[in-house]
Amino acid sequence: SSMPLSKEAVGLREGQVIEHERFGRGVVTAIEMDGSNRRAFVDFESAGRKQLLLKFAKFKIVEE
Repeated sequence: SSMPLSKEAVGLREGQVIEHERFGRGVVTAIEMDGSNRRAFVDFESAGRKQLLLKFAKFKIVEE
């Protein structure tokens, strides 16, 4: 059984700033659908550019 997306992952948009448990703070640069999965591309201040599968990513939105 698949976990439902967190409220944050569902509402994620380009330009938002998130705080990721491992990568720290970053800006969402793009969001795309990959089949039924949503994927975010994020530019992190210290970790660089990462792709996150939203159903697994652990983060919170810190700036709309």
